[in-house]
Amino acid sequence: MSADTGQAPTPEVQVTDGQAVVPEQQDSQPAATWDEASATAEIKRLRAEAAKYRNERKAAEEAAAKAAEAEAKRRGEFEQLYEGAKAELDGLRPLKERMDALQAQTTERNRAAIDKLPEAMRTLVPDYDDPFKLDAWLQANAAMLSKPQAPSLDAGAGGIGSGGIDEAKARAQAIRLGVDPEIYIKSLKGR
Repeated sequence: MSADTGQAPTPEVQVTDGQAVVPEQQDSQPAATWDEASATAEIKRLRAEAAKYRNERKAAEEAAAKAAEAEAKRRGEFEQLYEGAKAELDGLRPLKERMDALQAQTTERNRAAIDKLPEAMRTLVPDYDDPFKLDAWLQANAAMLSKPQAPSLDAGAGGIGSGGIDEAKARAQAIRLGVDPEIYIKSLKGR
């Protein structure tokens, strides 16, 4: 290459064992010269940077300690809440057992009451989830759900159902109907 091109000459590449080796280039700028003022300024800068990192580390350690303390306090509060809830639960367990027994008893009573109802009336019973609510409904509507008694047609007068017939009344009835009283009385007696 010629010197008039303005380019720096490139080092020649050497090839050894199939790999190219490029020699290192020298820095074209001279090393900075250190005088006392520039060295002192650099030391101050480095010390300030180190102080900054020390302060950041110290602040991070303090924040971690505060977070750990807050976590410990929070855990302590949870333990107090847990102990309070546990004591309350221990007091409620006998009540729950009693409630379960009452609920089972009421459910069985409801089942028996529904079984006593006529088949046509069972479909009117609502399907409540609460056995106490169903019990109250069954008690309030018991009169309407029970099978009504058939009315007594002879009203205890001792007519056909009792075996005795008042023949005087039967003759008068037969005459009003325009039938033979003897035949009418015999039909009433079932002969």
